Amino acid sequence: MVAIFAVCGTFLSASTTTAADHVIAGKKIRLKRSATGKSSLLFIAKDVNIPFPTPPSSALSAFDVGISVFSLAGPNGGVAPLRKDDPSAGGSSDPYLEFSGSGGKFKHRFRHKGAPDEQSDVKLVLWRQGRGLKIKLKDAVLPLDAPTGGVAIRWRWDVAGEAERLCAAFTGASISKDQAGSFSGADAPIPAFADCDEESIVGVISPAVCGDGVVSGSEECDGPSSCDLSGNPIHQDPFVGCGTLEAGNECLCCSQFSPSIPGLPCCVPSIVISMPGGLFGGNLQCISNSCAEPFECEEGDTCLPDFTCCGGEGTFCGDAFGAGVARTCCGSLTCNYDLNAGGLLYRCQAPTACTVNADCLTDFCDGALCADQ
Repeated sequence: MVAIFAVCGTFLSASTTTAADHVIAGKKIRLKRSATGKSSLLFIAKDVNIPFPTPPSSALSAFDVGISVFSLAGPNGGVAPLRKDDPSAGGSSDPYLEFSGSGGKFKHRFRHKGAPDEQSDVKLVLWRQGRGLKIKLKDAVLPLDAPTGGVAIRWRWDVAGEAERLCAAFTGASISKDQAGSFSGADAPIPAFADCDEESIVGVISPAVCGDGVVSGSEECDGPSSCDLSGNPIHQDPFVGCGTLEAGNECLCCSQFSPSIPGLPCCVPSIVISMPGGLFGGNLQCISNSCAEPFECEEGDTCLPDFTCCGGEGTFCGDAFGAGVARTCCGSLTCNYDLNAGGLLYRCQAPTACTVNADCLTDFCDGALCADQ
């Protein structure tokens, strides 16, 4: 389970899809929680290129910025505003938020020595143009009752409706201490986040575990029948399934019947036959070609010693659209044209007479009868 904490204001009403994201390195992070319940969080990023509102503006308010913290371990850390009260309610500006500077050396600072109290749990946010970002909370946010496995932090701001986010993560070698009551890290490199969305962050600090029932990281699904016809893990759909480790497509959405609609691969190891007219509007059909556990051959087919499936009488064995002869037929049956389908499909049938190889679809004349090679 991933724990998530956000210090936020009214910016939450803005769409995250419009945010410009900046993935950065982290200099230092420290979370502590004592047996008496006192806790704290410190985060520092130092980089001359660290993002800063452009152009620098004094219009930033405590309700336009936010901090989110993610960890590998749970439970959820909870949510709290940067300001618990609204300083503008009385018509005055926020006494804890300052803007100053000139000549390319601007800074925003939120400072509240009384934290934690009824106004804020944030003690300090120091954001300096060309210098970096420092955040101090009088709350560790996360319970820290067990190792976290890694921590990531995200900072977001919004000036005049233009949202931007930066994010950093402390995992692997950048973790100095990770135990109950304490987490610390230093010199974290730029993480491999695609962006600062929660899904991207969690996918890196919390590697996906296929089979745990939680869709995370690069997983499209986790569990049977958890994809819809668009290939998204939204609701149960009888035509679409979730791939397995044995099939080589673990926790990826797949098709139970036809890879044409919705354009997904077959759920089980299969041959794919092109069907005139198609199934469910498509023109491809998945036919199981494995009887290795946990897979089974189609009804009428037989499991062979190499754990592939041979076709029973009347079953499809190929097509004239590209698959050709896609599999062997059982026993004395041979793959031959299905004249009822205009010769475009091939079915397993009793062998037909021949004199030369060219007389046979399989290009193999065994004496006087066509046969599979």
